[in-house]
Order: sequence, then structure tokens, then C-alpha cells
Amino acid sequence: MKSGRGVALLVMLLAAALTPTGLAATLQPTKLQPAIVLTAALQSIPSDGVSHPAFFITVEDGSGKPSPLGSALNVTIACSDTRALTLPEKVVIPAGAYYVVVNATSTIQEKRTVEVSASASGYSSSKLNAVVEPPAGSPKALEVTLLPDIIMPENGAKTIVTVTIVDSYGKPAKARSDLTVTLSSSNLQLVDITPRTIQILQGGYSGSASVVSKGAIGSAIVTASASNLKTDSATVKVSGARAEKLTLWTQSSFVKDDTGLAFIGITDGGSKPTKTNGDVLIRLVSSNTTVLTVPQWVSVDDDDWMASALITCVNTGTAKIYAMADNLISTSLTVTVITNTNPPASVKVSTVASYYPADEVEATYIALQTLDAAGKPTRVAASTAVSVFSSDSSIFDTEPTVTIDPTSSVEYVLAKPRSAGTVKVTAGTANLPGSDIAVNVYAPVATAVTIITPPLPADGEVEACLVALSTGVPAPVSQSTLIQLSSSDTQMADVDSSTVLAAKSYYTTFTLSGRSPGQISLTAIGSGLPSSSATLQVHEVRPSIFKLANVKPLAQIVFPIVTQAVSIQGVPIVSATPIRVNIASSNTTVIETPAEATIAAENSDVLTYCSA
Repeated sequence: MKSGRGVALLVMLLAAALTPTGLAATLQPTKLQPAIVLTAALQSIPSDGVSHPAFFITVEDGSGKPSPLGSALNVTIACSDTRALTLPEKVVIPAGAYYVVVNATSTIQEKRTVEVSASASGYSSSKLNAVVEPPAGSPKALEVTLLPDIIMPENGAKTIVTVTIVDSYGKPAKARSDLTVTLSSSNLQLVDITPRTIQILQGGYSGSASVVSKGAIGSAIVTASASNLKTDSATVKVSGARAEKLTLWTQSSFVKDDTGLAFIGITDGGSKPTKTNGDVLIRLVSSNTTVLTVPQWVSVDDDDWMASALITCVNTGTAKIYAMADNLISTSLTVTVITNTNPPASVKVSTVASYYPADEVEATYIALQTLDAAGKPTRVAASTAVSVFSSDSSIFDTEPTVTIDPTSSVEYVLAKPRSAGTVKVTAGTANLPGSDIAVNVYAPVATAVTIITPPLPADGEVEACLVALSTGVPAPVSQSTLIQLSSSDTQMADVDSSTVLAAKSYYTTFTLSGRSPGQISLTAIGSGLPSSSATLQVHEVRPSIFKLANVKPLAQIVFPIVTQAVSIQGVPIVSATPIRVNIASSNTTVIETPAEATIAAENSDVLTYCSA
């Protein structure tokens, strides 16, 4: 019985559940809450101090469809970082509307992500992350490029300083008006700049000046500054052989009453010639003036490395000659003066220095002396012509003939070092056997070739530079060298087909022309030089990508669209001139759009309205 009553109760409960009223209550859907939906109108918000249509707030019903309001609705907006992004705290969606456009402003000078939320009483809230960043294309700073960034330690040697206007991302930006740039050197004793002010004309990207060496070795900072733009600087090095010591050469012995020459050179630690910056005064001392005399002072002239001093042999004996100068290691040598009336048996040829610079400067570099059969100096009985021959005159060229007079056992030969290498110089006469000597002509040999370029705009040209270096020191070529240049993609950037590195030069300039944004490889190949390549960026300077954002259309109601110009990297980009954007609908029977919209100069976006 108990079990039967349980069954009956169960049936009754089931019957109650299946009545029409109970069935309706079970199947009725849950009514969803209407929502406030926050969406981004811009890919990222430009932080330029200007108000931008940054967000849409729309009202949607429980099924996610746009829902016009019966009465005005107050919406509260909040931002996680109000220093990065300024928004209204409240906006009103008017009656009959279903959206509102929210403007935002930022002045922050770095990329930042913030959280933005929107809420209203009786509606589901909404939030999103928004990116705020400086726009591309707007002049923000100067960029200094040195072409090249190293100068020879020679008075008057020059390099080029190029100053480019760039945006927040280092891309070239056109001058909005004529711009005056001031240039300065941190060490005017090392380098000066001429002129010290330059003009970048409206619509231009850059301007240039010369950096001029005073000849001393060291480094200086070149700085460019202009009103309302961030300054920039670059370090220029004056580098080459460093003067460390004096060298002294003359014949080891003379005949009494001879007059000869002592050669005093300035060299680096490896005895390589080092040219001076300004005159260098050298003091000479003879330890025994009763044997020979020398002048008390001799000067190595500006931009030279050697001087000669007259030796007068007054008596037989031995004397030591000393050479001294400030900040240079001193040197000395011993000379013996003899009497000798033996007839000459040969002509000895000598070089007055271990190395000569390949500078094509003619000077007294070879010494001749007549010797007797025992190898001691002696004089000729009459003036004697001596033939002089260089095994390679393209390296070291000499006078073909000199005359030794009977008044002295010595004579000197003019020569011109032309290019790096070693030659054999031979001297002799028809009656006197000659001799020869190896002569070394020095020039740095390039171990690396470097390509330097300023920022290259996709619609402009720049002067670039190719530099030959030897372990970081300028390496002038001995002869003019043709260098072939090529771009990996001439649709992005073109380059002069070739350039010439002139003899005795270590750098040359050439023209690069930007065509379209992207990355290229630039290659340089020259005979006798290491090949070189560099990866270069051709910078985008005008918008090429447009992003559209809109609210969900609703029939019979006008709705907004925002068009934003962005760079290849997705950053908002501005232009110095207005940009016309064509707008078209794929189905004008459904949505009608304006034919075009204009993005104002210095702006990245425009708000327009369409009809559905």
C-alpha cells in the first residue's frame, strides 16, 4: 500500500509538470541584459596633443543588435593611466541614437598600453586595452651623420656632417618651414665646423657642413641643435700615425772640411713618418764643436715630417749629435771626421730614413758618398756625374743624375715617393763601381671598407660615404680606384653605378636614391680593396596603409567610420600636407559612403559618416 501511494504521487507531480502552464514556464528563454559595448576606432592613438576619435560606444540589446535609446543615457568612462591618455569622464548617448564617438588626447612621448572601460546603469559594462604612441612623420629630433666619422691628422683635412630631421622613430621628416640648425664642436683645437649654422629649407630633409681638422690627433663631439627639436651629436675621430719620437740620420764619417746634412724625422713607434700639426722646433747639440758644428735649432714645418741641418766638419775627431723636441723621444748618433787623400774607389748610396710616406712630395731622401778602397770617405779630384736609378719609378722616383764636387765627399739626391712598395735604388759612375740600397715607401693598406649613410627617405636622395680603413685608421689608396656599387633592389633604392676613390684619398661619396620603403643590401667592390656590403633601410615617409573602423550599421540611421593612416609597422603616420582618401562601398544600395575624405595635415585620421 505504501508503495502504491508513492507511485500515484509521482504520477500526479508529472502530470502537473506537463500542464500547458508548467510547460511554458520551463521553455521560456532567459532575458539577457542590454550592453554598453566599447570598441577601438583607431589602431593606436597618436600622442600628439590633438583630440582624436579614439573609441565608439554602442548600445546593444540582449541579442547583440544595435538598439536605439528611448531616452538619453549617461555613460561613465575610466582609464587606467590618465597621464598617458585623457578621456571625458562621462558621455551622453542621446535619445534615438545607439552610439557615441569618444575623443581622446595624449602627449606621452613613448608607447604605452592602457585599459579603458565604459559603464552605464542597467547595462553590462565593457573594457578594452588601447595603445597610445607618438605618430610617425612628425619632426621631433635631429640626427647627425659624419661622412666619414674619421679624419686624417692633417691641417685642413675635411669630413662632411649631415643633419637630418627625423620623427620619433628615426625616420626622415620634412621641414615644415625653413629651419636654422646650429652646429658646434666640443674641441675647437681639434676640429672646427664651417659654416656653424645651416638652413634646412621647407620641404627638405637635411643640410650639410664641413668638419675641418686642425691636425692634432684625438676626438671631438659634433652637436646639432634647432628650436623645438631634440638635439643630436656624433663623435669625430682625428686618427692616424701618432708622433712619438725623433729619428736622426747622417753619414757615419766625413772628410775634414766636408759640409754635409743631418736629417731629423718625426715618426711613430714603428718609425713610420708622422706629419706635424704646426711647426715643431727641434734642438740640435754637437758634443764636440771643435770637430763638427750643427745649427742650434731646426724646424720641421707644418704638415711635414722631416727637416735637414747643415753639418760643418772643422777638424778630425769624433762628436755626438743630439736631437731633442718637446713631447718626443730624443735621439743621437756619433760621427767621425778623418783626413783622407786616397783616390775614390766606389760610390755608396744610402737612404736617409727607414720609411717614406707615399705623399708624392719631392725632397732630399737619398745620400751619396765617395769611398776609397778601404771603405773610408774620400773626395773626387774633379766634379763627377753620378747616375741614379730606381727599380720602379711608380713607387719611388729619383733624379737621374747628380754631380759630386771635389770640395766634399757627399752629395744628395732629390726623390719623390709615389706609392706603397719597396724599390732598389742604384748609383754609380762609369769609372767608380756603384752600390744599391732598398727603399721602403709606406702607405696604410686597407683591411676594411665601411659604408656610411644618413637616414634614406623613400622619396629623396642622400649623399653616402665609403671609407677605406686599416685597423681603424684611414688607409689612403696609392692610385685612383674604381669602385662598383650595386643595390639588391633598385625598386626600393638606386645607387650610382660606380664611384672613384681618388689616389691618396681614403674616402669617397656617392648618391643613394630612395624609391619605396623596405630593406636593401648595398655592395661595393673595388680592385685591391676588401669588398663591402651594408644593409640599409629605406624609410617610409608617406602613408601607404589605411585602416577603417565603424560601428554596426542600423538601417535608416547614419553611422560613423574612422579612417586612419598607419605606417608599415602599424604606427599612426602624419604628413606635412593633407591626404585625400577615396572611400567606396561595395554595395551602394545597402551602404552609401562619401566619395572621399581628407586627412588634415599633421593628422593621421578622419571621421566621416555613412548611411545605411
